[in-house]
Amino acid sequence: MAFNLLANLSRSSPSTSNSSPVDAEEGELDESDIENGGEEEEEGSGDEYRSSNAVTSHRSRSRPRPRPTVQETEIDDTESVGDDGDEESRPTVLGWNDDLKPVEIEMFTERVGPRTENFALNHDSEPIQYFSLFFPDTLIETIAEQTNLYATQKKDLSFKPVTSQDIQTFLYINMMFGIHQVPAYTHYWSLNPLLRVSQVADVMSRNRYQDISKYFHIADNKAMIPKGRDGYDPLFKIRPVLEAVKSASNSLFYPGAALSFDEAMIPFRGRLSFKQYIKGKPNPWGVKVWCVCDSATAFLLDFSFYTGKSDILMPNGLGYHVIWSLGQSYLRKHHHFYFDNFFSSVKLAQDLLDYDTYSCSTIRQNRKNWPADLKGNLDKGQYKMKQIGNLVACWWRDKRAISMLSTNASPEMGTAQRRTKDGPVEKHIPESVLVYNANMGGVDRHDQLRSYYPIGRKSHKWWRCCLWFLLEVAALNAYILYQQMPRPPGAPKPLDHFQFHLQIAKSLMKGSSRKRNYREATAVAGLAVEGTSVEHRRIRLAGRKKQCYMCKQKDVRTASNKRPETVFGYSLCNTHLCDELCFNQFHAKLN
Repeated sequence: MAFNLLANLSRSSPSTSNSSPVDAEEGELDESDIENGGEEEEEGSGDEYRSSNAVTSHRSRSRPRPRPTVQETEIDDTESVGDDGDEESRPTVLGWNDDLKPVEIEMFTERVGPRTENFALNHDSEPIQYFSLFFPDTLIETIAEQTNLYATQKKDLSFKPVTSQDIQTFLYINMMFGIHQVPAYTHYWSLNPLLRVSQVADVMSRNRYQDISKYFHIADNKAMIPKGRDGYDPLFKIRPVLEAVKSASNSLFYPGAALSFDEAMIPFRGRLSFKQYIKGKPNPWGVKVWCVCDSATAFLLDFSFYTGKSDILMPNGLGYHVIWSLGQSYLRKHHHFYFDNFFSSVKLAQDLLDYDTYSCSTIRQNRKNWPADLKGNLDKGQYKMKQIGNLVACWWRDKRAISMLSTNASPEMGTAQRRTKDGPVEKHIPESVLVYNANMGGVDRHDQLRSYYPIGRKSHKWWRCCLWFLLEVAALNAYILYQQMPRPPGAPKPLDHFQFHLQIAKSLMKGSSRKRNYREATAVAGLAVEGTSVEHRRIRLAGRKKQCYMCKQKDVRTASNKRPETVFGYSLCNTHLCDELCFNQFHAKLN
């Protein structure tokens, strides 16, 4: 992937300059990136910046790249940083200078796209086959076994054991919840035809769905190591699904040059020891997940659940540890890492560069070894830059002041198109801001695509919410993998995201059926209210006697504590109703 280094611009930009004024628009990087500590969404991932220099060749150099020279006593690799990533202000790195030169970048030459050697699918394979790469049939069998085991442990003798097909139908229904959204889940089985969703109600009864949901489990609770003991796993309840999705995401796709690192939030407001709050997020309360995505496709390559403070030593801070652990597989390949100021530090940029990996990020001005003179006040449109080798520090003010640290962007000003009420206007913007805005949004884009067709509904169980997240990741990654498959000339147009999602749900539902479809009678009963009572009369219905529908709803019981049963009903309703009172109440409820 080519990066715009703006080689055709001036090679000797001044360290302080009054560039042409830049209007403060939404979507730009600003000083909130410095103040919020990664706690808020980045404002710099908008599309307002459009580089006018779309493609520029990389500068490949054969000579070794010098590492920035620093004073030995000023950088202590063992110094600990708190979980929030803050550091105190310290003396700047010796060697920052105003001699600005174009950076040297090695060309990214790795393979990009699906790892077809790891799976035997092609462009015309079914969507369910791609989904099964991330959520295999063996996992569904495991869930069926654990659900039956949990019901047995609870000694519920009335529970009918589930099969793999029952679990698939249960997952299908939860996928349909995101397509047909109603106020309460019971409305899917409502007698009111305006609320009832036949694609759900005709596949599984409400009582059966509730029974499966009650005992739905992924792992054996009795095998879980108690909290506080060695080997305790806070994600034990979702571990089988987590490992399956994570392993497939790691092994089925070769990313492009640009990788974006950020956090995602799984909405949850119940009790949980590692529940987090991030101000400014669409769902501020929930479970935090560190993510790395391919910037070009939004394919989720790897992720890690944040479960609170860990016993793992992090001498360089939590942000450094997250980037290093998630990006471990992509070092020494000339990738470009993009992340926000929660993760960034001068040491991280230096260490990544030592591993032939470039980076670009916003950064807080109180980071260790940040240039002391890149602080204070700037007028709108002004900027300052410092450099050591490939390490470029940039301080620029548009709407607000922001600080950038990069090793893949030259210390130059580029041009971009900014939308205004009078039409597009060309603006001068630092090169590091241009490449950051173009490539940082991979995780946010992944979150956006997942939100289109959510799976499941709100739950009081944290692990159930995390399971829906993993299923959404599996479905979305399967779609991106399908879209990126090579297609021969003349091949049919690939399915769009919605149709792909529907095909997965349809395949999960195949083989599911109900023995009876008594809900069809409600539509007839609704029409019968406006008809004459000549045909709508009380008759003896075929078959054995059954409970009166309205008496069951009102939990009416006889002296022997049994619900009233009757063989009588009404001709057009085809519903068992014991008397005229129940008849009137039944049709009043329909209206």
